[in-house]
Amino acid sequence: MKVRAVRILPRRESTLVECVRHLAGSAKRAKRLVNEGLCCVNGLRETFYRRKVKPGDVVSVSLNPLVFAKPKPEILYRDRHFVVVSKPPFLNTTLSKPSLEWLLRKKFQCMVVHRLDRHTSGALIVAKDRTTFQAFKQAFKSGKVEKWYMAVVSGKLRKRQVISAPLDGRSAKTCVEPLETFADCTLLLVKIETGRKHQIRRHLAGIFHPVLGESGYRQERASGKLTLFAPRLLLHAYKLSFPHP
Repeated sequence: MKVRAVRILPRRESTLVECVRHLAGSAKRAKRLVNEGLCCVNGLRETFYRRKVKPGDVVSVSLNPLVFAKPKPEILYRDRHFVVVSKPPFLNTTLSKPSLEWLLRKKFQCMVVHRLDRHTSGALIVAKDRTTFQAFKQAFKSGKVEKWYMAVVSGKLRKRQVISAPLDGRSAKTCVEPLETFADCTLLLVKIETGRKHQIRRHLAGIFHPVLGESGYRQERASGKLTLFAPRLLLHAYKLSFPHP
């Protein structure tokens, strides 16, 4: 898969979707790129496709083929009780059609045990029956399921640290360990001990090291280089550990 990163310097005032249309091939595909958070204006992620852009503005676009590809979840493990799948980015876990759960139900009856954000990829547990589903739910509730993620964040984070900051009035704990630092970003191994909504994204943005490709919790300006080459939210559910139900 080849991801192209393109910069546009508008010659006239137009909407963002009009500006991106010739790259995407159609207004519908251009709107999809904007909605998925793959367009920036002057270094800031922009998700409003009717945003006005003017001469002098710099529009950055990540042309990620996965946005338009047919989603193909990879099965990592399966037995008669449950399946562990790798969810691709740009796919909801439940609710929408297509969603991960909807795609898997075309093959077998299943119930997704937990969720990943639409833009996060990686390992998910899917139960094949109600008894297994309830057993996993109890395992999550009692802290017997451990989850590790890989993330690339803005800036240099050199030391292992524990982020303990409440989210939505509830306790939340995230452990981060730098694996490799680059010129202006860091690869992290992340373990969460609680499962609050968007916990990793919110905690990392809170210490001023947002995940690259972040559109919801990033406030400060990104450098043009980071903006241009973030082909998606760079967050991946790397590993799960749990007792077999």
